[in-house]
Amino acid sequence: MTTLCPVPEPSFSDFTSRLGSLTADEITAIITPSVAALLIRSAERRSPRTVQKTILSGRGTFTTPLRGVRHSCSEEYLTGLPAGTVLDLVRDHDSPTDPNAIRVEHNGLHLG
Repeated sequence: MTTLCPVPEPSFSDFTSRLGSLTADEITAIITPSVAALLIRSAERRSPRTVQKTILSGRGTFTTPLRGVRHSCSEEYLTGLPAGTVLDLVRDHDSPTDPNAIRVEHNGLHLG
């Protein structure tokens, strides 16, 4: 994949930036299917190592896009929350599409 990156010796940040700019089809075309699946998930998440450490430690704050809002019908509720509102991350073991899914909640209300 390095040969396809416009940076001669990419840093991790360069790599994730380039990876994030590729479509799932482009990734699948240049890598084996099993590696492509992992890279696609990484590109979708786009979490730098510091965010991953924050998540794993269970302490700290970070900013990330919230997905699944349309499915939870929480758009109106979210517009009323001020920036910086603390949200809860809850493991969603019952997700039919992703066994590693995380629910985002506020005061017990499913947001995404």
